[in-house]
Amino acid sequence: MTDAPQPTSGSLEARIIRACCVHKTCPLTCKRRKVEDLGQIASFDVREDKPHSFIDRLKEVYREFTGS
Repeated sequence: MTDAPQPTSGSLEARIIRACCVHKTCPLTCKRRKVEDLGQIASFDVREDKPHSFIDRLKEVYREFTGS
């Protein structure tokens, strides 16, 4: 088994690609399909310079929000 570097941060974005209203069997890239962008639905960040606890993260977000 070889050691591989593990990701330290990342995110997951999602889209809903609806069925084509014209074609029965067409690729997902068909221009007639409706696409709904759900945006970012999950993320993680375990870098050393980031707070690790939920409370630390809440404090950081509060300080950014209030500008203090």
